[in-house]
Amino acid sequence: MCSATGSERRSASLTACRLPVLLFLLAVSPLAAQQDSTDSVPFKIRRADQFLQRRDSTGARTYLLHGDVLITHEATTITCDRLIYYPDAGYFQCTGSVGVSGDERVLACDTLYYHLERGYYRALGGLQWSSRDIRGSGLQGEYWRDRDLFRVTGDAFAADSTRELRSEQMEYDYGSEVLRAEGDVRFTNDESGSSAAATSAIYRSGDQLLVLRGRPVLTYYADDDSLREDAYNLTGDVVTSYGSDSLVSSGRVRLWQDSLTVTADSLFHDRTSDISYFRGGPPVLEHPDYSLSAAELDVISKDRELERIEATGDGRGEFWSGANGSTGAREGEKYVSWIEGDSLRLFFSGGALDSIYATGSSRSYYQESAESGVNYVQGGMILLVFENTLLQVVEVGGGGRGVYLPPDTGGVITAIPDSAGFSVQPDSVSPR
Repeated sequence: MCSATGSERRSASLTACRLPVLLFLLAVSPLAAQQDSTDSVPFKIRRADQFLQRRDSTGARTYLLHGDVLITHEATTITCDRLIYYPDAGYFQCTGSVGVSGDERVLACDTLYYHLERGYYRALGGLQWSSRDIRGSGLQGEYWRDRDLFRVTGDAFAADSTRELRSEQMEYDYGSEVLRAEGDVRFTNDESGSSAAATSAIYRSGDQLLVLRGRPVLTYYADDDSLREDAYNLTGDVVTSYGSDSLVSSGRVRLWQDSLTVTADSLFHDRTSDISYFRGGPPVLEHPDYSLSAAELDVISKDRELERIEATGDGRGEFWSGANGSTGAREGEKYVSWIEGDSLRLFFSGGALDSIYATGSSRSYYQESAESGVNYVQGGMILLVFENTLLQVVEVGGGGRGVYLPPDTGGVITAIPDSAGFSVQPDSVSPR
């Protein structure tokens, strides 16, 4: 039996050592390749199960990262299942559970195309995004770094703690924290139950500024209307809500609630005092039991229930009462009663007209039925008090005088001013 020489034993030992070394090199070769190739990519590879370099049939280079990928580029961190970088085209593609984060902004999607030099990326599929107090979703998202602007298209949605906004397209400015929405906009407030429909909107979550355009319609409810049964509706060319502070509308403004309608050129509503200031047009208020017009109308509410209306500047009101019924009186215009003054105040109780107070060159013409006859009074002050829509008290002061004509008086009554000169024209703008 022959024994191995020393040289042979050394050779066998080296051969035995090479095998585990080779296996070790094969195991770490992706990391070694990554170390050798990091200078070839304009982003930092923090983590990846596999890193490969290839060339396609045209000779163009590609870099592939597979499995639990994590990279950083400037202040942005990106995670995904797979990343393909095309250096000649200047972008990389991420797929599978894509996440993008940085500077208080977070994005999740199925596929991401990130253009490095352009400072632009496009996100597709399962889009979810958030920034500070606002979050959203959509079908596609685009971001421009130079403008710090993010655009969402297709079933665009955004929300903060209590408000939601939906539209066909949205743009969020990260710098100003302003959200702009276009195309069939829908806005809802979970706390108040209010909602709005418009063609465009601007919303700032920080101070709850909301600007609606395109003949928007805003719907809201009284504080005690927990069942949301009696809606208030407001429309205008532009409606602006300053959070819990105030609301402004301009351009053919129309406010309606049940059978009450107010039209004007502009509206300012102070939410603290619950007063609505109607200006221009002139403002006109219409109700089946009364109507009112003046240079200025102030509508005062308490818990959004009508309490008082103040008309200033050539105020004039018409009212219907008694057995005639408002509908019959308006159609036939036989027993239309009216009151005029430099200013008028209408007081309400339980939503019904309680009294009318006129001051400054006041006059009133009233007739409750065909049997009641006609009354005409003048004075520096006139007070009319109603009960169940029936006129109960008439008080005249400041040089008051008047005339009563019984119902069987024949001929033409020339002593009583004709009320035909006052007629409320219907609003041509119909609620949507």
